[in-house]
Amino acid sequence: MRKLFTILVLATVTISCQKEEKLDITTITIETDIDSFATPKLFRPIDGILMWDNNVDSLLINSDYKYSGSFNIEKPEYVRLLLNKERYGMILLTNQNYNITLKDSTIVFSGDNAKGQQLYNTFDRTPTGAFSFLNNFDKDSTSVLLKTHIDDLKAKEIVQINNLKGQKEIDNQFHELLKIDIDYYYANAIVSLADYRKGQVEDEYKKSFEDLSDRANKKYPYKVHSKPQNWTDYVMEAKIYPEVQNKYSQEQRYAFYAKDSIHPIYLSAIKNVIDEPFREHLLANYIINNSKQTNYEQSLVIAFDEFNKDYPNSEFTEYLKSDISVIRDYHEKIKKDLSQSVIFIEGESINSLVELLKEFEGQKLYIDVWATWCGPCKKEFSNNHKIAGMLEDNGYKKLFISLDRENEKDKWMDLIKYYELSGYHHLANQEFYKDFASEHSRIQNGITIPQYLIVNDKGEIVTNNAPRPGKPDEVLKIIMDQI
Repeated sequence: MRKLFTILVLATVTISCQKEEKLDITTITIETDIDSFATPKLFRPIDGILMWDNNVDSLLINSDYKYSGSFNIEKPEYVRLLLNKERYGMILLTNQNYNITLKDSTIVFSGDNAKGQQLYNTFDRTPTGAFSFLNNFDKDSTSVLLKTHIDDLKAKEIVQINNLKGQKEIDNQFHELLKIDIDYYYANAIVSLADYRKGQVEDEYKKSFEDLSDRANKKYPYKVHSKPQNWTDYVMEAKIYPEVQNKYSQEQRYAFYAKDSIHPIYLSAIKNVIDEPFREHLLANYIINNSKQTNYEQSLVIAFDEFNKDYPNSEFTEYLKSDISVIRDYHEKIKKDLSQSVIFIEGESINSLVELLKEFEGQKLYIDVWATWCGPCKKEFSNNHKIAGMLEDNGYKKLFISLDRENEKDKWMDLIKYYELSGYHHLANQEFYKDFASEHSRIQNGITIPQYLIVNDKGEIVTNNAPRPGKPDEVLKIIMDQI
């Protein structure tokens, strides 16, 4: 029989030995019937900035399978709650009690502002720069159609939160925070889509999309008291990216990136455009966000040292240190020689996957499509050992295809060395990239990576959506189905 247990999360309390203080206690109670329930984690922001997984509340397990911690919520927080490998959004207010029931991966909220928390988790918050989001607006060919489409989506959410407020299911403060989240998510959608669309239309129509973005920028300033979840994305899209794009062409930016000189440009733009204290917040987020991409740029170490100098007492510093240390270690490791188990498939004239597969006639392949700029690709490399044995036992070779540009070749080879990527490697040219996007990608109008493919000994692509190395049982099932 499944064990039904309760996890109690309390907001952090600082107890003074000298005098009693009024503590702002907020509780979250979680009840579940899931047998193998992973320890829940609460990701909390620093001054409204989520520091990825570098600021996580720890919970202590008790003998009766209850987890508990104590935390003090002094002002509202947009947080992320990790429950059994799934992430949920919550808005924590001072002195409130939230109850969660998780059964069969279905989450149900009760307690204070319960219906607001429930509704918050039904909102689609796909990143506005993702192809899966952009593709939803393919038919909106003009700025008017685009704005109308976004306004309709936003209005549906506004109606729902207004109804909850009218029915007194949520309090005024919770309603206000939900409204901010909605406002800035769709403001971000406008500036992201306007920038995307103006690159696809004739020059005479570009200004209408630029004006659309400018209006959103003015209506929703970056100086906001309660920063919503997407605040950093919005400020970068609305203020910083345009500043850099107006000074440097796309080709110039690519060149800067290849030479590890793009970050100083963006950091300079932040310093020039954003006022304090928001400047410090955005700089800290920029450093950690790019450090987490695991591109290991030396310029980020320099940026961190400058941040330390400019903000010697910043509470962000301790959350930046660990990722910067990884970059320092990386530059030591890449000084070593390449392993003999690394084999390069040269060929600048290989313009398609079909042409590349001719190099492996009669061989079975597990293909890993990646790029040096892809954080999830590199994160998955840590799982390669989970499938190495089964691939070898069943006669499969590992082929890594990089979608990097030629001017990123040195970075590509350094990462092969750093991650010890044994197997075959090919650096795709731009014709290969276009062919792959058209014929083998999992999405329309682009490529999303990492992507994995399995090829049989006849050169046929068994699947272009193979499981990741981190799911060895699923990889093995497909391999065994081919026998």
